Amino acid sequence: MYTKDNPDIKTRLRRWWKSAKESARWKGWILVLAEDFLPGYYKLNRLYHSFRYRFIDIYHKIDTGLKPDYYDIDSLMVHGMFSLLCRYIEREKDGVKECLDEITYLENNWGQGYDDIPEEHRQGHIDAAKNQADNLREALRLYHWWKEVYLKYQDYNNNPWSKYCETREGGSTLDRMLDHKPCAFDKDGDPTMYELNFNGESPEEAAASRIALDASHEYEKKCDDEVTENLIALIKLRKTLWT
Repeated sequence: MYTKDNPDIKTRLRRWWKSAKESARWKGWILVLAEDFLPGYYKLNRLYHSFRYRFIDIYHKIDTGLKPDYYDIDSLMVHGMFSLLCRYIEREKDGVKECLDEITYLENNWGQGYDDIPEEHRQGHIDAAKNQADNLREALRLYHWWKEVYLKYQDYNNNPWSKYCETREGGSTLDRMLDHKPCAFDKDGDPTMYELNFNGESPEEAAASRIALDASHEYEKKCDDEVTENLIALIKLRKTLWT
């Protein structure tokens, strides 16, 4: 309730009533009246939420969605950040359809409902609405990439080396990966690096294997670069992911 200009009691009541009606739309009248008239309400409210946020609505921890196992930091970082994006789209924005409806609403109502805003400030509100639509559209792009494209990168059967091994007789991808020989050694003669063993292959087959390996390395680099690019894009959106 605004009281800076020290208004009379009627003005104070009128302003309180206007503020209370607006708050009651979201909170309900019981909560609005308790906030203004129940002694000790805010202490009770803090106690209630300290319990709720510790045991029920746990916001301070990130669920990566990964199965229990050991994971390197880079995997935890990627899954953790995109898990938060999924929480934003699916829970806080109530799903993809609601996001698309919001974008449509924003795009079809530029400048609408700004009658009470001075004309010199209206363009700023219009620009803010346009940015909101653009940011939500980008969040959806990243969401669909995570749900649809990233899963293909995680499937090793899509790797060129795996596909190549499927065309060869007498060995799975794992069998061929295990058939390797040392190619570098430390001062004690212990191997420090290995390469695939192409013994038993004709020169043409060995060349084809090398080409498949090179294609596999390029594919993995492309996937990793795309993950990094989209993770950076998500970080740039962080200030807009609120409801």
